[in-house]
Amino acid sequence: MQKANIASGVVKKASEIFGDPQLNGRRFFWKMKHQEMDEFTHMGQPSVLSRTPAQPKSPAPLLGEHTAFVCTDILKMTEDEFTDLLLAGLLVYKTFALNDLHKR
Repeated sequence: MQKANIASGVVKKASEIFGDPQLNGRRFFWKMKHQEMDEFTHMGQPSVLSRTPAQPKSPAPLLGEHTAFVCTDILKMTEDEFTDLLLAGLLVYKTFALNDLHKR
């Protein structure tokens, strides 16, 4: 395909990617801990910058983990607006429990 000027590349299995000596030599894979998945290997930054190297910060958030923060702090919803959307089933809030509403 490349001889015909068609952009193409090798498709590898996950086991081939994680065992790749070039990627391992560049420390491309980061070990991270996740609340639901425990320890897992995450693909890191493809480029390496000498003065500002990428560092793993945190794994992907859980579903609804930041819903309250985004709605109330960033979007400036009132607690009543947030609660109404939550009860209507329009939001996912990971740590939400109906008992929490009675505390508001």
